[in-house]
Amino acid sequence: MYEPKSSSITWGFVHFLGGAALGQYPQVCYDAFLSAVSERTGVTIIATPYELGTKHGEMAKKTRRAFERAKRVVQERNGLDAGENVLPVFYVGHSLGAKLHAVASFYDEESNDNSDSNSRSGSKQHFLVAFNNASATDSVKILEKFAKELLSKREGGGGEAASSQFDAIFDRLVPFAEVAAKAAGLEFSPNAVETLDGVANGKFKSDKVTLLSFTNDELDQCSSLREALADGGVRTNSVEIPGDHLSPVYLDLDKYAKMNPVMNRLSGVRIGDREAVERIANEMVKFLKS
Repeated sequence: MYEPKSSSITWGFVHFLGGAALGQYPQVCYDAFLSAVSERTGVTIIATPYELGTKHGEMAKKTRRAFERAKRVVQERNGLDAGENVLPVFYVGHSLGAKLHAVASFYDEESNDNSDSNSRSGSKQHFLVAFNNASATDSVKILEKFAKELLSKREGGGGEAASSQFDAIFDRLVPFAEVAAKAAGLEFSPNAVETLDGVANGKFKSDKVTLLSFTNDELDQCSSLREALADGGVRTNSVEIPGDHLSPVYLDLDKYAKMNPVMNRLSGVRIGDREAVERIANEMVKFLKS
């Protein structure tokens, strides 16, 4: 959780969901991005970790419930649980996290009917980064691309030990995941078509939507989401900036190596583009303040 440092009282909440695999460790993989936004705004950012699975509808509801519980704690601690103190909520997601936010919106009306006053929120707005709605088979390829791009983005040394450790992990993980997915015939629920149909049929509700894409991103599917949103009567703002699908991710493993002796071999390793993270943070700050 990232809370305002300059003031003990927040004026809004951000619910952040990261991409596939990376979303399991949001405060490691997205720390630079979330910290930058938190420091420049007065919102409270709640980053919900989640494990990969095929039941995206259940994953979406589970992460939303976790967010509501955390939000309620902050509200009660700051005396914001009364009806007159309803605050805006901003849903921010990267890649699969963007899809989960869209799917979670399908169940908002149902959850509101069963909620108490503490879980009520004000306006709901979405900032979706590099939305991805891939099939299960394609998602294996995405994980492989993530692995290769993460390896190619390594900055700093870390020595041969760190390099060989990365290579060994990904060399074993990717082929196994691909074989397992094909053997099981996995598919997501809702699948890609069902997700876009739900959006187009008006199940997605939002007061404001910004779709952020990158100039060098073969995995981005914001265009198909934008068309579905238009069919569902939701107006969107589209932004494209330099970068690729992994631009929101910046891992400073040197930071964690200093905190944990077990990670000493990764000392000096940084993965990602700090300038790209800053550009994304700038766009999100503009979104939050507009």
